[in-house]
Parts: sequence; structure tokens; C-alpha cells
Amino acid sequence: MKKVITLTENDLVRLIKKVISEQMKVDDSEVSQFIKTPNKLVILDFTAEWCGPCQKIKKHFDEIIENPKLSNKFILGSYDFSFSSPLAKKYNIQGIPYVMFFRNGKMIHKFVGYKDKEHIVSLIQKL
Repeated sequence: MKKVITLTENDLVRLIKKVISEQMKVDDSEVSQFIKTPNKLVILDFTAEWCGPCQKIKKHFDEIIENPKLSNKFILGSYDFSFSSPLAKKYNIQGIPYVMFFRNGKMIHKFVGYKDKEHIVSLIQKL
């Protein structure tokens, strides 16, 4: 017997946003184009699965993306970090989580280390 799952419109929207956010992984060849996305705040999260603080920040971003008042203000890219990657050298990244904010290809803010959800939301609203 098949199990039927009924989704509300809000459930479907949350599910789609979650799938989209998880698919926004960028690699070395895509970063330069990604950060130039016009008319949006672009957030690039340098992260790793083995990094506990990175996973906490990822949960914050997942929650922020579900907020329609905030999610239309930015796009989020996740970059699987390695200390030997070209981007680590280019941006002189010494530790993670490392989150960079861009507007029209220009870096306008960055932070290193864990920040709480309220701090990230305030940055999105301010920048």
C-alpha cells in the first residue's frame, strides 16, 4: 500500500527553498561568476562538513532562507573548503567558517568564526 503525503502550499514552498539552497554549492570555476550576480546581496559561505561551527551557521542560513522577508534579499553559495584550494589562497583564508558578502562582484563585508543567527540577519538587512 502506498503512503500518501499531503503538503500545504507553505510546506511546498519551504521544501523548494530548502532544495534550492542545498543545490547552491559553488566550485572554483563558478565563484567569480556567482559573486557578480546583479542586484542581489551575494553571500559565500566557506564551509566543511567536519567543522562544527560551520554546521551551526548552515542551520542558521537554512532558517533564514525560509523567511520570505529575508530570502528575496540575497543568494547564498556554499563552498566546500580546503586549505589547499585556490580560493583559500586568493582570499588568504586561515580559518572557517568564513563568510563573505558581495554586491555586484565587490566584497563589502566578511567575518570569520561562528556568529549567531541574529547577527547574520542584521548583516543581511544592513548590507
